Amino acid sequence: MVPRRASAVTLARLALAACVAVVVVAGAARPAMAQARNEPIVPDWVRRARELKPSVVYIIAKGVEGGSAGAPRKLSALERFFGLRKRSTASPGGDAIATSLGTGFILTSDGYIGTNNHVLENFTNIHLKLDNGAVHKATVVGRDPKIDLALLKVELTGLPPIILADSSTVQVGEPVMAIGNPFGLERTVTVGVVSAIARATGERPWDKYIQTDAAINPGNSGGPLINAEGRMIGVNTTFYSPSGASIGISFAIPANLARDTLERIAGKPLTVTQAPSQPRNPGN
Repeated sequence: MVPRRASAVTLARLALAACVAVVVVAGAARPAMAQARNEPIVPDWVRRARELKPSVVYIIAKGVEGGSAGAPRKLSALERFFGLRKRSTASPGGDAIATSLGTGFILTSDGYIGTNNHVLENFTNIHLKLDNGAVHKATVVGRDPKIDLALLKVELTGLPPIILADSSTVQVGEPVMAIGNPFGLERTVTVGVVSAIARATGERPWDKYIQTDAAINPGNSGGPLINAEGRMIGVNTTFYSPSGASIGISFAIPANLARDTLERIAGKPLTVTQAPSQPRNPGN
């Protein structure tokens, strides 16, 4: 009788161990199965923010705007509501001295920087503040006012470039993160989703923005819109707001258009790493 009991206990233990092994293996296989089915994975925004903040720069542009201080030039909607601009005292010649604050993203390790044209428009004294706090003077390589993009160059090497995604694969509902300098608050991170693609706003001739509900405010102009994989899918450019503050309706220039435009401005291919297109679920 004793051997029989021992055998029963042993069999029970073996059966329990087998069940536990099956559960562990099944649990470990779930992420791989989810990836195989292309199911969304919850983004690790803490990790993404830590990795990508060094690829984002704070832009400070200063200059003299035409017109007297008493009758300043009327700012455009983009300048009022997205590119944060401040006027200070008048210059000796009677012109208004202004400062424009915005955001940019590092395209190449040797100092090419992308941003919005309206951040720099009418300004010649431009400086970039890096994630380590260092401030460097930048020069304008060229602009495309119609697309609202500009290319800057800073004489540095070893910079951490951001990786561009294939924006043609962006889908409504996917999670996104914006990094920028709203109201001068450096490297602020906000998150949301893609609200719409190919959105027409009436702002530009091409007018096929990526729309997002991630909080975007004045000073975010020129900053990256990033997907869950840590790739830039767009350049935050404008937003709709009756008050001038974010209400969750913001727009970004698609990364593919930004890459093509900035390379055309440079007159040569830039060392921009584009992530390979990811397979999408059938029917999307």
